[in-house]
Amino acid sequence: MKWVRRTAILILCALLVIGCAHKPENRALLLKIGKCSTTPLQARRGNAVRITTDYIVKLPQGVSEVSVDESWILRKGNTILATIPPQRVARGEGEWQTNASIVIPKGAKPGTYVVEHKVQVGAQSDTAESAFTVVSR
Repeated sequence: MKWVRRTAILILCALLVIGCAHKPENRALLLKIGKCSTTPLQARRGNAVRITTDYIVKLPQGVSEVSVDESWILRKGNTILATIPPQRVARGEGEWQTNASIVIPKGAKPGTYVVEHKVQVGAQSDTAESAFTVVSR
């Protein structure tokens, strides 16, 4: 009798393992900035700085694309000097690169400035920062 019970338990365990192995992956949306940059690294007032953001989108099963809001903020310390409103783009799963430009305000003082890069889908977002220096001449 013990061998019947053990065999039944082994068969149930095997069925559970097989059932678990064949379940589809139920992953959540992943949105992650991999690399961001500003060029040139030194710029003058009134000139444009090119902003580049590389990010990854991993989609839940059954979803083919999402609307991603891409945006940027130029800061000096805690002061916001310029913003680029969100650009909404449809993205499928994969690696993406987006670019924008921000003109350095004419009144900007020499020093280090930070660009906040942001990608967002609904309530999920990721941010990263890059920096450049404003020079007087």
